[in-house]
Amino acid sequence: MVPEAERHFAALIMEEAARLKKQALAALIMEAEKEGLHAYLARPKVRGRPNPRFLKATVRGVEQANRAAEVNVMWKRRARELELEERQRKKDRHTRSNGENGSRSFSDHHNSHSKLAVNSSRSAHKESPLIWIFHQVPKVRMQTAAH
Repeated sequence: MVPEAERHFAALIMEEAARLKKQALAALIMEAEKEGLHAYLARPKVRGRPNPRFLKATVRGVEQANRAAEVNVMWKRRARELELEERQRKKDRHTRSNGENGSRSFSDHHNSHSKLAVNSSRSAHKESPLIWIFHQVPKVRMQTAAH
């Protein structure tokens, strides 16, 4: 485009912007004269757009807080499971030391108990397999260390 034409179009755009600004100011003055002070106190009729970055950050923060709460609940459940397993081991040791073991060996009982725990915890966490896996990893390590 020719530089003279660009300057001419820029001048036209500037004149139009100035005219619209004067027109808006005149409309505001007329409204102020008509309604008085209430024209300045009233909310504007045009609603602003929401800030998407703020909304995304808020949602992300809420999701993170929910995840943290879920992890805390998961660790409490795991601590409870460990406590119950420890009680069961102590009970098994006590019955084995008293000779009331019966025909099953300690390892058979322990294996069947751990399989039952795996199956019950798997059914409890059907909606989230990653949480189920996370629960199972420490159990597997403990079983291999015990044998």
